Amino acid sequence: MSMWRWICSISLSSANLLHLNMIVPSLHYFDHLHNLKSTTFLCHHHDDDEADSASGQPELMLPDARRPDHGSYIDHVLAEEDEKDEEDEPHRPSELNEPVFTTSHHIKDLETAQQFITALQDAALETDLSSAVIERLRHPPQEALELEDATERLSIEVYLGLENASQHHYHIICDAILRFDPSCEMLSFDAVKRRIEELSGIVPVYHDMCFDSCVSFTGPFEDLEQCPMCSKHCYDQAEHARSSKKVPVKRFLTNCMGPAIQAMWRSSIGAEGMSYRARCTAKIMKEITRQAEHQDGNFEFSPPELDNYIHGTDYLEAALNGFIGEDDTVLMLSLDGAQLYCNKTFDVWIYIWVLMDRSPDTCYKKQNVYVGGVIPGPNKPKNIDSFLFPGFRHLAALMKEGLVVWNGATQRLFCSDPYIIAFGADQIGMTQMTGLVGHHGRFGHRLYCPFPGRCKDRSGHYFQATQLPHNHRVNNSDHPDVNVGVLINETYAEKTH
Repeated sequence: MSMWRWICSISLSSANLLHLNMIVPSLHYFDHLHNLKSTTFLCHHHDDDEADSASGQPELMLPDARRPDHGSYIDHVLAEEDEKDEEDEPHRPSELNEPVFTTSHHIKDLETAQQFITALQDAALETDLSSAVIERLRHPPQEALELEDATERLSIEVYLGLENASQHHYHIICDAILRFDPSCEMLSFDAVKRRIEELSGIVPVYHDMCFDSCVSFTGPFEDLEQCPMCSKHCYDQAEHARSSKKVPVKRFLTNCMGPAIQAMWRSSIGAEGMSYRARCTAKIMKEITRQAEHQDGNFEFSPPELDNYIHGTDYLEAALNGFIGEDDTVLMLSLDGAQLYCNKTFDVWIYIWVLMDRSPDTCYKKQNVYVGGVIPGPNKPKNIDSFLFPGFRHLAALMKEGLVVWNGATQRLFCSDPYIIAFGADQIGMTQMTGLVGHHGRFGHRLYCPFPGRCKDRSGHYFQATQLPHNHRVNNSDHPDVNVGVLINETYAEKTH
């Protein structure tokens, strides 16, 4: 069992979506995430007095900056007045004080998952980032991204054009340009890297890992010098014997999302794109309020269209209850393996972050998808939690402090909470993320689907066959025919009541 499954107990208690403004973030993929097959939304109409009474959160102050502001959509809709800097922040649901399980586990995997969960409580920006990056996270630049210096632009273009070349080739080209024009002083290799990091928001962090890709030495494995699974050394023993230096045998990459989110909002074009979810949600909330004014008590709301997760009942309920605020950043994580070479068995595992605040026709574009981490092969990871841990620790730290963002379109400084709304993977990757049996198990569907599979005699590979084969007498496989329509309706009723 991984820490993904532990989160399920919390997530199901919060409208099937976990509010990530808490110490322990959600690491669970919700297959029934948006519940898009439901076209009705059950809403209770509150009086204005009730809505106003839920708006007393202490004000968050930033040094030498305008106070960030955020709140639930229903607060903005019911108030129907312009935003005021002096208003108190509305209360938002939070699970910061939710207790972590303290049950003693006798299974080693459960104990390890528990240790990763506990380690997230101590997340801090200072763990992995430099002081300069932390300063930008807490006090982001309040000006548009521009490249006015021609030499700086040339340095960046040369650097990007040599993405498959060595550092030596960059120096060769810089020397050639300098001989052609002595007044053109190109940026050094380190300087151009820092400038690109500032412009793009890509901040790489590296951690040690097992040579066979079993685990990474993070979280509860951070102080180990040997892999807990294969016992291989973390450091090069020959180098250590020669120079007493601890040189890791292999490392993996993690890109921190905080600076990337700030960079996306910093330009006016990027800020307009990132405001798509807020605009659509506000429009839906106004329609809900309009219909509620003519109803007494509960009523059913039918969205005018159903083409995005924003129109799903789970998302709308989370937005109404304040779990997802107007200024929050909604993310989706996707994990998969990739074969780098056609004729070589050298695989890497990559996970990406998709900015779900953008419109459906742009959020999956290459420039809007961020590589969260790269895990080198050739073997697949045996403990995926250890490799995902640095990225989630960074998000957990942002949730504790709040991510300060500058909107390049409105020239506004605000506080954004990262919110992981979905996880995606193929069947093999999902097995690692959830800790469940996999697609060939008896209950091979994801998220505890009650559809049992069938197997041949003396075989452990199950298939999701609805009808009982003739003369089939195999233990745990001879159940009656399964009516899928009835099963779906029963499962949906359990989730909605």
